[in-house]
Amino acid sequence: KILGKLGRLVDGKLLIPEEIVHYSEWLHVMRERIAEHRVIDCSNIRATVHPACHVHKMVPEDVLYDDTVLDGNRVAVSTGLLQTLGAQVIDYSTWYDCCGFGFRHIVGEREFTRSFAIDRKIKVAVEEAHSD
Repeated sequence: KILGKLGRLVDGKLLIPEEIVHYSEWLHVMRERIAEHRVIDCSNIRATVHPACHVHKMVPEDVLYDDTVLDGNRVAVSTGLLQTLGAQVIDYSTWYDCCGFGFRHIVGEREFTRSFAIDRKIKVAVEEAHSD
């Protein structure tokens, strides 16, 4: 009854999708269509991206890479979306480093991880890339 209300039944049977994708994959595939709805000019924005460690380090085979996004050397989703929206994506030296905010670290050592992230990631990105 509930599945029927949610539209998950077809001919009284549970509809099982052929493939399940992560929302980030959908964002990457749809980035051109998303950009069609842009109302703000992003071309003067200098952006840096910190790809989440738990994504590209722990399960690298599940991450999208795209040769059109920084020559395929970075996780494609966030960088590709920013580029497609017109922002200037600027590289920086510590992009691969952990920010310290992962998993349990933030619970046990909140102030340490905050200062670690600021020193290792944010300051470097701003100083090297002059990012906004």
